[in-house]
Amino acid sequence: MPGYVELIDNFQVSGWCLQEHSNAADKVIIFLGDTEIAQVPCQLPRLDLMQLGLGTGNGGFCYVHHSAFDSEALQVRAVSSGEILPRVVNATKNIHPFRDDTPFEPIYAVVPESAPNLCEDPSSSLLTTDRKRVRFSLRARALVPLSANLRLAPTEDEQDIHIDRLEWSDAIRDSIPKGAPNYRRISADITVHNANEKRYITLGLTESNSTKRSPASLQTVPFASMCIPLDYSWLRVVPEGQNITRVLGAPDSRENFATPGLNLAYQIISLANHFLGKLNSPAILDWGIGVGRVAIPLKRVLCPDARVIGVDVDQVNAKWCMDNCPDIESSCSDFFPPLEIQSASIDLVYGISVMTHLTEGAQYAWLKELRRILRPGGICILSTHGEYAFLQHTEASKSRLVMQQLSSIGISDLLLDNNLGPLLAMKNYYRGTFQTKSQILSQWSKYMNIIAYYPACLDLFQDIVVLQK
Repeated sequence: MPGYVELIDNFQVSGWCLQEHSNAADKVIIFLGDTEIAQVPCQLPRLDLMQLGLGTGNGGFCYVHHSAFDSEALQVRAVSSGEILPRVVNATKNIHPFRDDTPFEPIYAVVPESAPNLCEDPSSSLLTTDRKRVRFSLRARALVPLSANLRLAPTEDEQDIHIDRLEWSDAIRDSIPKGAPNYRRISADITVHNANEKRYITLGLTESNSTKRSPASLQTVPFASMCIPLDYSWLRVVPEGQNITRVLGAPDSRENFATPGLNLAYQIISLANHFLGKLNSPAILDWGIGVGRVAIPLKRVLCPDARVIGVDVDQVNAKWCMDNCPDIESSCSDFFPPLEIQSASIDLVYGISVMTHLTEGAQYAWLKELRRILRPGGICILSTHGEYAFLQHTEASKSRLVMQQLSSIGISDLLLDNNLGPLLAMKNYYRGTFQTKSQILSQWSKYMNIIAYYPACLDLFQDIVVLQK
């Protein structure tokens, strides 16, 4: 039988179905008892089927009912043959929503909330091109354990950086269960001496009673530190508003576009240095480069000796990178593997907000491909929409159907992405995908070793998963 029902709960049914003799995508009829309730085309991407020699990359279906039904009375028939699709063992799942007594692990993460308004110290009387001292106000956000008593300090024993004022305030979100790490806002006034010798400064969370660098428990968490630029000359060309909108959903200023990009590039390189040591002239792939928000500062500020490659399925932004970033090897990639990259040639892959848009089957196909191009020992840094992102995402958190999928199978790719998705050449490919840590640990570990997992550390929203070949 060319098809299976893989999930049934009291609101939805999903699986795959191909025509018996041609392996083309079929259509299914869904019955509740003897009553037909829907006919659904099987057009969702299923790269796992294609890899098994079944079909051309689609064949999946997902039907969501407007009200609860008896899952035991539901049957799915293939249109081409009229046969009832068998159910995968344990396809029917019980629903266990998130609860206030769910255990939460400690999280230490901090991000700049906006670009600093740099200005010269009036007492300096130096030109901007030769400034020795600047002062600015900084706003940042942190996600830390409820009991944490922290301060902000330079990450190095830096005598040129002085925090003149530091204020903390709680910003607890109602959507987060009790006992979860707490959101805090940080406001600080900072003076930087010898600023003409620095392109950026780094600040990190540390215990409030520590007068030196962060204790070991925080030193090993790259997301407990943030990077603040002192100039933007490295940006050179600012992307058009439409290009930024395709990535971020809204246009922004040069500074507010560049600051989080540099900060994230710094955190990625900190992760790489932590797990790989300092690499000489590494080969780095930005998988989903967009408009180079991370790749540009990574190449021009942090790792000038690196070979940086960027690929993206978005033809518009891939072309922008090709036209405006000659120091980065950019190209437009297909929606399906393989990439035009030699096997075992890449030291570091990072994919920011890519897995968050792929179906479960597409994720597995790309994990296999990323493993192929990585050198033995190389690492892959990927972001996901985990439990924290789900609880903060308005559309997803209000969807009982997404909640049910997360609770029953650990992943939901039910939602469509309404920002970039409709603009891509392949419609309905780009999803709004959410998944649990336990699902990632059980499934992604089949492709590479999972060596670290950082919940909600990317912009205090997405989870970060570090895998090693």
